[in-house]
Amino acid sequence: MKLIVVWLVLIQGIFFSIETGVLNVFTDLPKAVIKVDGLAVAQEAVVKLPLEVGEHYVQVELNNDLVYAEKVTIESNRSSTVISDHFVDIITKTPSRGAINREAERLRESRGSFGLGFGSSSVLHGVYLSTKWWATKHFGGQLLLGGKYGESDDRGLVGGRVFFSPADKIYADQVLSGLVFIGGGQKTSAMPAFSHSATTLSRSYTEVGITVEAFIGQLVKELTMAVANTNSPLEKRGTMPTYRSEKKDENDDDSSSDEPSVVEYARAIGLVIVILTQIGHTSAELSLVQFENQIPETNLAFGVHFYF
Repeated sequence: MKLIVVWLVLIQGIFFSIETGVLNVFTDLPKAVIKVDGLAVAQEAVVKLPLEVGEHYVQVELNNDLVYAEKVTIESNRSSTVISDHFVDIITKTPSRGAINREAERLRESRGSFGLGFGSSSVLHGVYLSTKWWATKHFGGQLLLGGKYGESDDRGLVGGRVFFSPADKIYADQVLSGLVFIGGGQKTSAMPAFSHSATTLSRSYTEVGITVEAFIGQLVKELTMAVANTNSPLEKRGTMPTYRSEKKDENDDDSSSDEPSVVEYARAIGLVIVILTQIGHTSAELSLVQFENQIPETNLAFGVHFYF
């Protein structure tokens, strides 16, 4: 692979007059894999690898763990050297915090800092719209808006949060962000039918909680494919329950009277989940919500945000 990259760069330089420089990477780790712009180019060390002038992304992986990641600027007719022998604990094989932070920052840049999405909460509101904005790498804000929701008592929600992300974790080439947030707002609910007061009740609230957010699309896709490739024992025996409507006439075709089965509903829901997780970042929340003059309630919430 290294020779292929070298020849490609040399050919480009000859025919397209591209300015190049060279890159050296020394790790002292015989099994370390060195990647440049996502392509594996060598193990343990790279010496005088010609690259186009500009920024290139260098990664060093050991036993499939990221131990070093950095943007390296290649200058014309000059040599750039990276030494990564101290970026991993040889005994524990633990990646350095610095490498994880650099990789997390790169992934955040490609993701975007402004997100639009929706959520569902057990206490605040059945379904609400949500916007997130990461003002810095670790701080941001969120706005919650909800209206009348189905047959529930939810009639409205206006809320805001500020959040702080103390550290990131890299999992499956994605950023796993842990957030601590505090916020408040106002929830409007329908009053019981027998009540003689106003038809709605508005209450202010405050909340504090934690959130875990990550792109889990690839994981969901793999799990879904694994389940799809596994035949259900009920299907093998032909005893999978289905629900059919009664035929109006003996000559009616069975296929026209079939109602969607439970399995078909489950597959449709699964397809929606796969699509949402493939294009958005999923979050799970646990918080304490306190309405005015009431004791705090435990709130569970899930959401999906699409970043730009």
